[in-house]
Amino acid sequence: MPSIIRLSQQVADLIAAGEVVERPASAAKELIENSLDAGAKHITVEIQGGGIALLRVTDDGKGISADEVETAFLRHATSKLRTKEDLEAIATMGFRGEALAAISAVAKVELLTKTEEAPFGRRVELAGGEVLSNEEAGCPKGTTIVLKDLFYNTPARHKFLKKDVTEAGYVLSVCQRTALARPDVAFTFIKNGEIVLQTPGDGQLKTVIYCLFGNSMAEKLLPVAAQHENITVSGFVGRPEAARGSRSMQYFLVNERPVKNGTLQSAVEQAFRKQLTVGRFPAAFLHVSIHPGQLDVNIHPAKTEVKFAREKDVFDAVYYAVKTALSESEMADFAFQRPSSMEKKAEITAKTPMAVQFREDPTLVRGDLSEDAREYSSAIYKKHKNSPNGDDIIRESNLAQSGMVSLAALGILAEPSAPAKPNDKTELQAQAKTMPPAYAEPEWKPSATVRPAVPLAVEVFEETPMQKPPTKANEEAAKAPDDTEVSWRFVGEAMGTYIIAERGDTLCLMDKHAAHERLVYEQLKKEADLLPAQLLLEAPVLHLEARETAVLLENRATLLRLGFEIEEFGGGSLRLLSIPSVL
Repeated sequence: MPSIIRLSQQVADLIAAGEVVERPASAAKELIENSLDAGAKHITVEIQGGGIALLRVTDDGKGISADEVETAFLRHATSKLRTKEDLEAIATMGFRGEALAAISAVAKVELLTKTEEAPFGRRVELAGGEVLSNEEAGCPKGTTIVLKDLFYNTPARHKFLKKDVTEAGYVLSVCQRTALARPDVAFTFIKNGEIVLQTPGDGQLKTVIYCLFGNSMAEKLLPVAAQHENITVSGFVGRPEAARGSRSMQYFLVNERPVKNGTLQSAVEQAFRKQLTVGRFPAAFLHVSIHPGQLDVNIHPAKTEVKFAREKDVFDAVYYAVKTALSESEMADFAFQRPSSMEKKAEITAKTPMAVQFREDPTLVRGDLSEDAREYSSAIYKKHKNSPNGDDIIRESNLAQSGMVSLAALGILAEPSAPAKPNDKTELQAQAKTMPPAYAEPEWKPSATVRPAVPLAVEVFEETPMQKPPTKANEEAAKAPDDTEVSWRFVGEAMGTYIIAERGDTLCLMDKHAAHERLVYEQLKKEADLLPAQLLLEAPVLHLEARETAVLLENRATLLRLGFEIEEFGGGSLRLLSIPSVL
């Protein structure tokens, strides 16, 4: 028997199907692309059992003529290419002619199609790549393809599929990306008989974003529109406050094709480099139009990756388009805030004389604390010395600890009955001593001076250097009490966010919000199985990316054990019903 043989057609089709159809979402993507190439303006995707039991794609495109329906299921049969020159400028979604052949090899397929001129439609049934029937049928113009029992004859591929809810999330993600690529096409996604996604097909990208991710995202968008070297960039980017911890909200659509490309991602993130902190990624919904001859879409079996002939030009086009949008937004915000700033400045200027006279005496503004202020500061510390993060002390003692007397309490900013004179300093000092300390929480303003140190019981998290392997001597030394250890002392607060503390010759800047989150996180870990849940009076709706929603639903039981109860709310969104009471 020869060692090299030619595989049968059935085995070859199964191998080819494995490259094209990995899961129900792959099949849905190929069928949707065929619908778009057929000129459809309304596309409906329906699934049951995550798309494994049933996947139906219906469109109102031009349909397939009766004498070509069986040819469409042959390998390398396509209406989109004629010669090898056509590969150099591909303008259609599909072009290989492998999708229908691959799908019919691993599923039970039913096709209903009708052209506008034909009096009747055609129904074709296939299983395992074999045609079972081909007959006339009544149906509207367009094409409907139904897949049942996906991977029924390839158990090796079937066992690698995930849960139904996860596979359904992948199919939804395909519909979302395609809807963003083609706002002029109306998409409907139905899962287990329920409409999950619906877009109007009005050609407005912002409308699609609103339908997919809700108003919380749509209201934080900045329009992008620019052209550079025959490359057109349009769409929207999110404001800095819409940034996320992953790139899940970045959608790039090149010549109306959803793609993944590092050049586009890098261009957007470089434009936001000074706007976002490390680990945060901007939201982006960008269409890039370029001549098909400058683009290669035939580098990945799923056609989700592309390669540009002039990557630098593409990078520059996207970078400067996004950068311009951000700059225009900053200018608009500045212009909007400017009148109030000018009014505030005029008010301060009108009341400057007495304030200037007062600030000439440092003992009143930044000098030592008065006796009343010292007593008040001590009372604050005793009251809140067990505060886990020091917020109460900071919030209640900004004035007393800073050594600054409230100008409003002293009447400095009030309209004077008579202008103060330079030699009235002594009188003002006497007046200040008789005034009670201001106990109201003042509006925080950064101070140029360091505030007097006040002990504060704050647990400070600091990076520890890499330790050498423990020895017996080191372990005994570690057990011994350290009499020389000095506790952290509170120095002040910066910008209402950072706690300034010192210990010996070490100065620590600690984000009090991050510290509080760390404390809560440690408590959640410690009491993971004992956390009581708190029902929310108003359950917030979470608009997430389809894959994120699928992950949460797949781990719903684990989240519930931790105190988080969620439920599906339609449109691919979730509703949060309860949270751990510690939060």
